[in-house]
Amino acid sequence: MLISAGGALGVETGDDINVLTIGPTVVVSQRFPVGSGGITPYGGLGLMFSNLDVLGEQDTDFSVPFRFGAEFEMAPELKMVTEIQLRASDQVNDDFSLAIGVNLPF
Repeated sequence: MLISAGGALGVETGDDINVLTIGPTVVVSQRFPVGSGGITPYGGLGLMFSNLDVLGEQDTDFSVPFRFGAEFEMAPELKMVTEIQLRASDQVNDDFSLAIGVNLPF
């Protein structure tokens, strides 16, 4: 089992919206070998503090994003990642997101 502690910094900007998010994170994962590859499920938790400037009004927000996902190693050079993120008490961002991607060597 692998435990990782870190931090997150997010900057979002657009027409009449600016959001600065910062906070600590922790991720726990475990790799399971399967054939010539493997599966690495993981779960994570963050404590995010946001400073919001929306349409000229300033506010602060606090959210607790939960992340659940897995990395599927199909070959040493090809890994697929799927993640679900649930954001508890987040007033600005979506409460649910799904990300699917592929990791390739460069």
